[in-house]
Amino acid sequence: MENYIDNHNNSQKSFKRIFSFIIEQQKTTRRAIQKYTDYSWGSVSSVVSLLLDKGYVIETESVKNGVGRGTSYIIPNGTKYVTIGIDVNSIGFSSSVVGIDGEVKYKQFYEYLGDTKDYVIGLLFEAIDDAIHFIGNNSKIVSIGVSCQGSVDLTHSIFQRFAFAKDLSNCNLKEIVENKYGVYTFIEHDTNCLLEDYLSNYGSATSSVCIARAVSGIGFAICVNGQSLEEFGTIDFGRVIVQPNKDGKGDDLEAYASTEGIAKRAKVNDFNIINNDREKYRDVLNDAAFYFGATLANVNHIFSLEEVIFTGNVIGNDETMVKTIIDAAKRFSKKEINIRYISDLSATFGAAKLSLINKIDSGIKL
Repeated sequence: MENYIDNHNNSQKSFKRIFSFIIEQQKTTRRAIQKYTDYSWGSVSSVVSLLLDKGYVIETESVKNGVGRGTSYIIPNGTKYVTIGIDVNSIGFSSSVVGIDGEVKYKQFYEYLGDTKDYVIGLLFEAIDDAIHFIGNNSKIVSIGVSCQGSVDLTHSIFQRFAFAKDLSNCNLKEIVENKYGVYTFIEHDTNCLLEDYLSNYGSATSSVCIARAVSGIGFAICVNGQSLEEFGTIDFGRVIVQPNKDGKGDDLEAYASTEGIAKRAKVNDFNIINNDREKYRDVLNDAAFYFGATLANVNHIFSLEEVIFTGNVIGNDETMVKTIIDAAKRFSKKEINIRYISDLSATFGAAKLSLINKIDSGIKL
C-alpha cells in the first residue's frame, strides 16, 4: 500500500476530499464539487482530470441545461473497480460485490452452522473466495469490508466480541484478511454498515436518523445532520434498563428484545422454535416489541431525529410486532416520531461502501 504523495499536503487532501465526494454522490458535476469543497475551479479541474486519467471515474452524459466548462456528469468507474462486503451474522454470512459506482453485482448467502473461531474465519474466507471467483479478471478489488455483530475496536481492526463464537473475542480480523488476500480491509459494527446503506439508498447526506437492529443483540447506529456518531464508539442502547428494580438491578432491552433474551423468557433453547410458531409465543414477542418501541421513543428524544428505522430477524415478517413497535414508539414520544420498518437493509453493501471511503480517506492507492 502506498500513498499518492508521501507527505499529506494540500494536493493529497484535495484528491481525497474530491474523490470521496464523488463516491458519496455517485453522480455529480465539477460545479457541484467546487461548491461543496470551496476549492478553486483550477484545483477541481486538475483533480478530476487526474481521476479520469487513472480511470477511477468516467464522464457520462452532458448536464441538462449545463453551460460553460465541464458540463458533463462525473461518476465512479464501477466496471473497473469493485469492493467486497461481508456480513458476519448469527443467522448466516452474506456477501456482495459492489462497484465503486454503487451497483451491486453479486450476492450470496452462507448458512451459519458452527460456533468456533476456526469455523467463523473459514466461512469468512469461503465467502471472500467465492466473490473473488465471481469477479475474476474483469475488475480490480480495491477493498474488503466486514460487517460484524458485536463490538469493533475504534481502530476498525479488532473484533472484540462475538456472542455465538466466544473464542473469537479480541481477534484481529483486519490483519487476518489482509495477510491472506493483500487487500485493504475495514471492519465495522453491523448497524453502522446498515446506516451507510440507508444513507446511500434511502436517506440523504444530511439525514438525522437512528438505525436499530434486533438480532442476537440489539444494535444501534445514529447519524445527526449527516455525521455518523460511530467515531465515539458503539452506541449501546441495548443495555438501557427497561425494567428497573429498587435494589439497583433490572432487565435491559436485550433481555426482552434480542433473540437470546426472547428465547430465555419463553423458556426455549433456540429462537427458531419461537420463529416457527410466533402465535404460540405472542405474549413474549409483544413484550419485546413494546420495550423496543419505547426505547426507540427515548432515542428519538435524545437526538431529535428526522427518522427512526428498525430492522432485524427478531421482527422478520411479523406484522403484529411491527405495529406494536410503532404504536409504543408513538405513545411514548413527546415529539413527533417518523418511524418505519425496513426489512432489507444491506450490511454487505454498507460494509463495502465504508471500506472504500475509509481507504480513500487514508490516502491509500486504489
